[in-house]
Amino acid sequence: MGDGHSDVVPDSSLLKHLFGNSQPSSVSIILQNWDKCIFSATFASPLKNGQHACVVRLEALDDNDHPPDFALVAAAQEIAATCIPDLVPATLQTGTAANDGGRVFQYAVLEFVEGVTLEQAWDHMSPGNRASVVAAVVEAVSKLQAARLGDASIQIILRRALGKRGEGLLDKALMGGPLTGFLDDGPSLLAAIEDKWKLQASFHTTQPVSEPDEGLVVTSAFEDLGSVTVTKADMDKWPEEAVFCHNDLTPRNLMLRPREHDNDDVRARGRH
Repeated sequence: MGDGHSDVVPDSSLLKHLFGNSQPSSVSIILQNWDKCIFSATFASPLKNGQHACVVRLEALDDNDHPPDFALVAAAQEIAATCIPDLVPATLQTGTAANDGGRVFQYAVLEFVEGVTLEQAWDHMSPGNRASVVAAVVEAVSKLQAARLGDASIQIILRRALGKRGEGLLDKALMGGPLTGFLDDGPSLLAAIEDKWKLQASFHTTQPVSEPDEGLVVTSAFEDLGSVTVTKADMDKWPEEAVFCHNDLTPRNLMLRPREHDNDDVRARGRH
């Protein structure tokens, strides 16, 4: 929880660490709670990327929390940018910083994306523009899912992000990500997902099927949802079926802006 059970804010210590002497002329909170804050910062002078604004994500590094590894998140965005150029905001900086009270946060400074969300724009769009955006999203996702964890270009990006932590880890990694780590088999992935949620109210139980090593039965805590059996044969297919995913591809996370030289068309761009 935040200091004094208060929402996280970009205080003077955090802003000093993030921007040094080039402090923003204004800050606007996009989302905040006790453990995280997302805000935009506007500057009188342009940043290194030539823009006058950026977006910052802060997430607390408390002992019992499971925040994402922002370096890996940045690497994932870089991978996405190689698959779908010009559709993914650039990550300008990542690291850790302490606030005025000494609480430590991971942070990522992202390129500011101008436009409106698909959620805001949808009801006002023509049928042709709706079809254009849907087609653009399908094409982008298809390109992203064509990439594989073992691809040489992707391995280079991940090894650079992980540094020494990646030694030996990525050689056998077949799936996973910032929240679960990189794994090489289905049962390990399920265990990592379960571990991620163990500090919250349990919503399911996992037990082996009757025959040893033949699979797992996942039973929902909600009686009407019942249970599902995940066989070993199913899990053996996961490594070859694993693809890169956004995992929160919703209308509120897609930004729209007019195409250059065409005010009647729009282009979809991700927001992270």
